[in-house]
Amino acid sequence: MPNRFGLVKAFVAAAALACALPVAASAADPPWSVGDTGQPQGVRTVRAGTDAVMTLTGEASPVLRILRRERQVVARCAPRPSYDPLTFGSAPAVRRAVTLSARGRSLRIRRAFGRASDDTCVVWSDGAKARPLAVATLTPRGTEWLDELDATALLYFGFDAAEAVPDRPHGRAPTLQQVVAVVKRWTGSESPLDDSPVSALANPGDTPPARHVGYWSDGDQHFVLAVATPAGRRVYMEFQAGGIEVSNIEVFASDL
Repeated sequence: MPNRFGLVKAFVAAAALACALPVAASAADPPWSVGDTGQPQGVRTVRAGTDAVMTLTGEASPVLRILRRERQVVARCAPRPSYDPLTFGSAPAVRRAVTLSARGRSLRIRRAFGRASDDTCVVWSDGAKARPLAVATLTPRGTEWLDELDATALLYFGFDAAEAVPDRPHGRAPTLQQVVAVVKRWTGSESPLDDSPVSALANPGDTPPARHVGYWSDGDQHFVLAVATPAGRRVYMEFQAGGIEVSNIEVFASDL
């Protein structure tokens, strides 16, 4: 299987707060929190002619402070998914100008709806340290893509926790209790197992509750991580003997 997962992880790392988990983030992390609607929490996007106007409040309001500081901000609009696993090609993103309102309470993506095939516009800081700041979804397909990204970020949170279990034999799958212990250490939580964002799967094909990472292992070399998207799709990774056996993670283009 081609190593497609590096592309996914490289981008979802920028969306670490999408998991809505109390994980400490550095000051450089974008305050990006994807909710059940597929939009970042506190983000409202409306169409104004061919432009998209984004209002950012609540959890998303720090994005505006970042935008006021940045000298180079652009939007990159693209169809989703933009990566075609059959041709190994990416649909080209188009750059769109971004302007801040006079009062600095909203931003306008110029000609966001100028190309009918585009599903999302990702607002980027385009300076020396380029990073994504917010996402405008233009179509239901764009919302579904953002939900997939959210689920993938949460899935990798569980995977990183499983990989961080200390002192386990090489190739041996960690137990649920070990994974939960790592999560508690990362989050500083003293909550009981039932309150953990990691929950037990009854079997390898089971689906976890919303906003949870489901975990199952056979106690040997086989373990499964799964997350349910808001639309009810089960996103999962299955490992055996230290390698990825099966996954249905969508591939996210590196040119977001």
